[in-house]
Amino acid sequence: MLARLEDEGLLKSVHSVGNIVTDVDIETLAQTYRLRIELAELIGRLDPVDPATVDVPQFRDLHSSTKLLRDRPDPLKFAQINIEFFRALMSLSRNVPFREVSKRL
Repeated sequence: MLARLEDEGLLKSVHSVGNIVTDVDIETLAQTYRLRIELAELIGRLDPVDPATVDVPQFRDLHSSTKLLRDRPDPLKFAQINIEFFRALMSLSRNVPFREVSKRL
């Protein structure tokens, strides 16, 4: 796992010192998010699941959870909801390569 993080430029291993988390390049991060937005549009075209099988209540629950954060912001809760939403979103496509690329971003 550490080797993968180092390959992605997120971590630097220094002999006799340890592992150091690298600084985030804001422009690269912005480019990554723009790419994720474009990829999200492909969910409905790349082996979409049958709409009748979608767990709509799960999306409604996530929506309700995010509305609660407006009044009581909580970074940890936001991160948890974000991960849950990503997993729910990925369940809408059966395209394994698409899901793997999305997960890495």
